[in-house]
Order: sequence, then structure tokens, then C-alpha cells
Amino acid sequence: MEAKEEIAISALAGDFLCYKALPSTQLEAKRLLQQGAPLPFVVVADEQTQGLGRFSRNWLSPPGGTYFSWATRNIGRQGASLVIAMAVRHALCDVIGTNFAIKWPNDILLAGKKTAGILTESSGDAMITGIGINTFAARALPDELLHIAATVPLEVRDRKKIIGKFFDCLNPLWHSFVADGFAALVDEYLNMTMPLNTMLTARCGNMTVTGRFAGVGGDGELILKVDGNTRCFIAGETTLCDTDI
Repeated sequence: MEAKEEIAISALAGDFLCYKALPSTQLEAKRLLQQGAPLPFVVVADEQTQGLGRFSRNWLSPPGGTYFSWATRNIGRQGASLVIAMAVRHALCDVIGTNFAIKWPNDILLAGKKTAGILTESSGDAMITGIGINTFAARALPDELLHIAATVPLEVRDRKKIIGKFFDCLNPLWHSFVADGFAALVDEYLNMTMPLNTMLTARCGNMTVTGRFAGVGGDGELILKVDGNTRCFIAGETTLCDTDI
């Protein structure tokens, strides 16, 4: 059943719709857009039965996680998901007090293990960003994921605090991004990510390339040094090489 909840945040978020459980906050946001819901708005759920990850993967979403989708106007700039990752990382560090890192483009890591993921999609004139943060009980994390994923169990009030803090942190970042693009935030992003020269494997479509992390560009593209040459990737995903974990 749909319910309103008191989560005090900036006007950037818009209206909040909170649910105990949903198939997916991302799918619900798309449904609301099709019904004419005004932008911006946020859909929150305590559990997802069909959580969505990048590249049509499933996203583990047991009760107690922090799952929400933000629907807003699509401003048509490259790098939006990286800006959102910066705000997620800020919020987690602030609320939990532990140092998290961003792995390009927008995975949030704790001690090298994925703790939060971000999925950004376009829907007409809107952009919908789904955010999943592993704040559920440790026993809900399957054994086969223990080597690549981590969870930071939190109570309900702290999960709400993360969402509120996320939008507080996003507000100045987003206004800068809208005004000047991702180029204005590159240095700040690099301060939140893995060290330069970290060995990464980048996957873009059917192409897989391993090289040393050399930064990100003004549109949020990944820059790798591969056999002495510079390679750039505007989209895709990366994994940390075992030698650097």
C-alpha cells in the first residue's frame, strides 16, 4: 500500500511515495510517469521483489535495504550518474562514518566490495535514477556474493537519514552540474574514487580492456592507460583487478 512519509529534504527531490515492498522502485517510477505524475518525485521501498541492476541484471533487494528511485527532468548532460554516485558516497560517509569509494562509473565500494549501485535510465523527457544500498542484515547476503559485496545493516531511521542526506548532498552538486557540466566536478569525483594507476578491467559492449586508471574526463568518461596508450570509455563497467584489491 502506498503511503506518504516524512523525509525532510530539498525541493530537488519533489514528492515522496513510500512502500513496504515493490517489484522495483524503478518500474514503479516509470508507471507513475506514464500516468502523468509531475516531476520531480521519489519512490522508496523497504524491499524489492524484482530489483533491477545495470545491463538487465537482478539486484538483490531483501527487506531492510535502502531502495529508491528519483525521477526528474532529463537535462541531457553526460555524467549524471557519476554526480549521483558522489552524493550517495557523501551520504554514506556522513551517516555511517566509514570511508566509501566510488568505482567508475557509479558503484560504491566498502573495502573493495560493492555496497551500493546506481541505475540511470531515460523515459521520455525524464531521467529516472534507481539507487540500491545494502543496509539489510548480513545474513541476507548469499555466500556466493560475500567476496564481491558488502552490507552495512542499519535501522529504519538511519536508512531514512541516508536518503535525506543524499538529497542534501546532491543539491549543490546537481546545480553545479546543470550549470557547468561534469567538468566542474572532475577533481571532486577523483577525490572519492580509487587511486590513480589502480588496475581496472573495463567492459564496454563486447570489448574488454585492462589498464591503469588515469582519471575521468569532462563528460565523465573513463581514462585508462593501456600498454602505454590512452583509452577512453564513455559507458560500460569496471572491475578491480585482483592484484589491486
